[in-house]
Amino acid sequence: MELYVGGAWQGKLEYVLKKYKKERTSGCRQDIECVKESEPAVVQGENCCRDDMKEADIINHFHIFVRRELEAGRELGGFVSWLCGVNPDVIIICDEVGSGIIPADKNERDYRESVGRLLCEAAGLSEHMERITGGIGMKIK
Repeated sequence: MELYVGGAWQGKLEYVLKKYKKERTSGCRQDIECVKESEPAVVQGENCCRDDMKEADIINHFHIFVRRELEAGRELGGFVSWLCGVNPDVIIICDEVGSGIIPADKNERDYRESVGRLLCEAAGLSEHMERITGGIGMKIK
């Protein structure tokens, strides 16, 4: 599992896609034509379900998936461990949502706390973690 976090609109997906492509073609020799790698399977937090995540290479907007699950009343305890078990090579991309003014609305506070707790779990299970700012990655782990 890999984890990429950062603020909204910081180029996280573009950064990961560029890195993903580079890693997949790094073993190619210049004197032979490499077999073109297929595009990574990217699922979006806005509309994916848990089953979609089993086969995904990249989960983008993980924070939106969390919001949808909470609004539907679904439990997320142990979710990241489950995901790592069924798809250990998955890449998670998530906005940082815990900065700024603490919301007055309890549901918003619960949402931010849930995202934070899930990211803590994901960070602990991840082999690699980076924070993206302005399209530039900073390795954390």
